[in-house]
Amino acid sequence: MDSVRIVMRVFDDFPRLLGLVINPEKSHVFLLEVDDELEISLQTLLGFRRGSLAIRYLGVLLISTILTHINCMVLVEWIFSMIKLWTSISLTYVGHLQLIKFVLFSIQVYRSCMFIIPYFIIKRIKGILTTFLWKCYSF
Repeated sequence: MDSVRIVMRVFDDFPRLLGLVINPEKSHVFLLEVDDELEISLQTLLGFRRGSLAIRYLGVLLISTILTHINCMVLVEWIFSMIKLWTSISLTYVGHLQLIKFVLFSIQVYRSCMFIIPYFIIKRIKGILTTFLWKCYSF
């Protein structure tokens, strides 16, 4: 509890130093192997609700386990939706290639830096990008 009180003092100084305010409605406390009494005390002291994994931070799924293909389907669906938007725009082959290289592939690389993406998902994304580049038919 002493450590949490120190953290609370930092939270109290945060708005004064940075001009930003912590929103307790959007803040959560994540606890591991804590008894019920201590959990209630911590939540009361902090004013935050208890959070549970998996959550998203800046669009990235934060989980404590290895990603499954189901966890990665959001990435596939997002890439697919971007391609749907772009198929309505008449682009040259080079235009398609630029979108793939600098937007869609970059997103996959960014996610791969944080997580090991299952091979099935990489293969699925590659197929979608290949179809977009070579066939350019409406999805």
